[in-house]
Amino acid sequence: MKLYLALLGLTPVDATVSCYKGNIFYFDHSPYPKERACNIDYPVFDSFDVSQTKPNMDCIRASHVEAARFYKDGFLKIDDASGMVDGVSYDDTDCDYVKDYSGKLITPGFLDCHNHWPQIDMIASFGGDLIEWLKTYTFKAEARNINPEYAKASAKRFFNILARSGTTSTLALSVIFKDAVSEFFKEANARNVRMVSGLNAMSDCGDSEYPVMIDKNLDGVLVEAPLCNSLDFEDVDGTKSAAKFLEDSEALIEMYYNNPDQRSEYAIMPRFLLSSTPPMMEACKTLRLKYPDMKFHTHMAENLGTSVYSVFEFIEEAEVHYGVGGKQPDADFLALLKTKKTKFEIWDAYGLVDAKSSWGHSIHMTENDLKLAKDQGATQCHCPTSNLFLGSGLFDMQTYIEMDIKVGMGSDVGAGTSYEMLRVMGDMYKVAMTSGSEAASIPAGTKGEFNDFYLGWLGRPATLEEKANGFDYPWGGSYPGYSIQGTGDERTTIPYKRTYKPYPLSQLYLMTLATAGVMGIDDKVGSFKEGMEADFVVTDMDFSPIYNWNKKVTEDFLMEDLSKEAEESLAAFKTYSNSDLAHVGTKLDDYFWLEKAFFPLIVLSDDRTTFATYIMGKQAYDRELHYHLSLDDDYTFPMRGTKKGAKKGAKKSKGSTALPY
Repeated sequence: MKLYLALLGLTPVDATVSCYKGNIFYFDHSPYPKERACNIDYPVFDSFDVSQTKPNMDCIRASHVEAARFYKDGFLKIDDASGMVDGVSYDDTDCDYVKDYSGKLITPGFLDCHNHWPQIDMIASFGGDLIEWLKTYTFKAEARNINPEYAKASAKRFFNILARSGTTSTLALSVIFKDAVSEFFKEANARNVRMVSGLNAMSDCGDSEYPVMIDKNLDGVLVEAPLCNSLDFEDVDGTKSAAKFLEDSEALIEMYYNNPDQRSEYAIMPRFLLSSTPPMMEACKTLRLKYPDMKFHTHMAENLGTSVYSVFEFIEEAEVHYGVGGKQPDADFLALLKTKKTKFEIWDAYGLVDAKSSWGHSIHMTENDLKLAKDQGATQCHCPTSNLFLGSGLFDMQTYIEMDIKVGMGSDVGAGTSYEMLRVMGDMYKVAMTSGSEAASIPAGTKGEFNDFYLGWLGRPATLEEKANGFDYPWGGSYPGYSIQGTGDERTTIPYKRTYKPYPLSQLYLMTLATAGVMGIDDKVGSFKEGMEADFVVTDMDFSPIYNWNKKVTEDFLMEDLSKEAEESLAAFKTYSNSDLAHVGTKLDDYFWLEKAFFPLIVLSDDRTTFATYIMGKQAYDRELHYHLSLDDDYTFPMRGTKKGAKKGAKKSKGSTALPY
């Protein structure tokens, strides 16, 4: 690697390599293609029939082992000059310095494909109805960031908590204030973090959901204003907000889009359809046409009631905007919009569903929505902790994997209750293991009011019995109630949510390389393949008494059985995975040990789990130094020696103080 970089003129031939000793674990590629093949070749019709379940289970485990790479007591090698991965091996050849993390797990840094950096102020706020929760907590928290100094401090807290959590790359929704977004990018760039963000777009200024008390004139006096880009109640259709969004976006794009001196990326980021009027959708379309390679991200189908309601509301707004006498008369486009039955279809009508787009939540997706995502290459971000907290619904992981739609993982703080992606994965497991469908079809002609179907002629929401069993419309016809079979129309039928069993090893894939794929950066981070950027996290495998006891039981009582199982399974695993498993060799027992150790690590993890975090080979967090500091403190490092005078081939030592931090 050093010689290769030197030939490119990127680093001197004598550049040093720092090595990190520990249990190195990463994914080389996706395990899902072979997992899908397992379910075809070894189907399970009877979950109580071991002759069916064991071959299926072993085949899936083998597909994960084939895609994973594990070096127990191995060395992660980093080229210090470039901050790139120089390789992984079982020996310390070519290491100029060694940092000994023996017994700890070293993985690529975790990635988070959907969160809100200003919402650090209101994490763990009592939930309830989505819109009331947004009005009570979220919009107020975001409004504070109109003050650039507050936004600067908030960005610092955000990146500090990410470092403490082992998250090295993130896609973060922002605010509607240009200066605040600029402060966020400045903080990210100062830390050399690879992240994606952009100016929020909100234009529904006239709706009752959005008024906040805000320091609109930056004079310390709070006044009431709508949380839309224009901050103007008179901007009823959002025309001024759309113009302001375009103006501010262009200024930010000039500074932060395709900037070769930064790892952060600028994206188009409307909040959601409910806060977007036709002029704002046109503004987003304008940016997409002007910058076709720019990333796009927003919320999708998070809450069923809101999803239904927002479609009806938007079509009403479109009739005014595109109809006769509207600001942008377009009978053909209006006719097209009126055929759309879901939010995803409406975004697609504006040309915003494509391979550069990613979507947060995506719970209540119809069969047609899923096909559209597959055909267009649109990626999805699963936020289980948030979905459980707000009661939004259950993500159908089985369907996404079967359809080969890319899925990554998001914390979605503030509705999410932890920045720690290990804990998010614990909730992902619980959601995946459930089955059922709270709503298998969207009733045509029903106008939803947020979380409930609203019976406008009675002035109240439908009761649970009415939603389950159906009710009559006063104008004729009826709503038949929830049905697993749906409506028979793929454009209004939500697939039945099935159980999916996420085996332990693949959960690391989901929060590293898979999420990097959703964010469009899997060629740069998420793995330890040579030449990747060296963002990584050191996870303590002795972090709590209960986890330590769990691991001790495995090592004292189960290892003999695991080793025997590995020896007996190796040939079958090669057959199942259609691979010689050359990277495994005779060490399949190491992978079986990792399965047993990694899963409880996910389920039992807490804020002590992250031991150290590194960005491009430079340390950003050290638990021993920083754990007791606040989020407002600077996470600095004392001088621990220098490379000056070090000689190639010098003796390596445990905990070497010569390693550059």
